[in-house]
Amino acid sequence: MLTKRVITNVDRADGMICDLLDANRLKAGEGIPIAVRESRLDQLVATAVRDIQELQAPRLRICNETGAIAGCWDDKALQRVIENLVGNALKYGSAQSAVTICLIQAGDWVELAVHNEGNPIPPADEQTLFQLYRRPTSAITGGQSGWGVGLTLVKGIVEAHGGTVRVESSQQHGTTFACRLPLDCRVHLRGQP
Repeated sequence: MLTKRVITNVDRADGMICDLLDANRLKAGEGIPIAVRESRLDQLVATAVRDIQELQAPRLRICNETGAIAGCWDDKALQRVIENLVGNALKYGSAQSAVTICLIQAGDWVELAVHNEGNPIPPADEQTLFQLYRRPTSAITGGQSGWGVGLTLVKGIVEAHGGTVRVESSQQHGTTFACRLPLDCRVHLRGQP
């Protein structure tokens, strides 16, 4: 048991170092390098949910009416996106409600949306959420820990795949972070350095 805990902590520290290195790449205007290969987004989500549920209470729900969603992406990078968004939803959302991860395929695109209930993100904070080292005022005053790197990485990774990310947040509907990705990001990356 101790060995597993040590390995988990070393992996976590390695992930944090990678996050900081990638954040500095973004700050320097370099973008995040991705290694594209065939993978399945539905399996990436299922794996992330399983891993997170080992550490958290079982508050996660997957909504996928499409079934298998195969495409060409950097699966390790998308795993980071999923873990960041789900981790934030668990941290900042209501502890009494589920976090929902939805997958929707429409033509050559897929949307990955992570939704939580709880206090909304103030509109002023929505404008700076994806900026490096910026954290919502509510997170700072609420005592939530963080570096302000995760959402910057989410945006950088999604954009490196030729996609977009947006946030919608209100008291009535909760908060949803939605990433729109091409099924084959290689089509959108042709001609780029």
